[in-house]
Amino acid sequence: MRSAKRRARRSLIGPAIVAACAFTVLISLGVWQLQRKAWKEQLIEIMSQRAVARAIDLPKSELWDGLTQSGDEFRRVKLRAEFIDARQAFAYTAGSALRDDIKAPGYFVFAPAKLPNGQVIAINRGYSTQPDAKPMRGSVELVGYLRF
Repeated sequence: MRSAKRRARRSLIGPAIVAACAFTVLISLGVWQLQRKAWKEQLIEIMSQRAVARAIDLPKSELWDGLTQSGDEFRRVKLRAEFIDARQAFAYTAGSALRDDIKAPGYFVFAPAKLPNGQVIAINRGYSTQPDAKPMRGSVELVGYLRF
């Protein structure tokens, strides 16, 4: 009789360990989701504040190493640049259920532009449904957001 009880207990040890591991994993995932939710809410708040802020002049290139993602990403900046006759880059997107302006598959168009000091930066020109956006030429005044 005793050996039957021992065998019954031993046969439950494996499933108990598996259940405890699964429970630990599920609790960890739940905690991670709550942390992620808090991070996203903070990011949305920062983006909302910075989207309506007055645009500042693009910081001088000597200061770029001091810019931080947490302190400067999505900051509105204004600048004058000249688009360079060079190949544009097209980054494919499958569309977005969250953005009304990007419902269908398409491409973000990136183009090189030269600042008055000669430095070259990448400009996200926006979204196009076809990978054949006409290159921009000439000097333009832009207002946009810093991205890392």
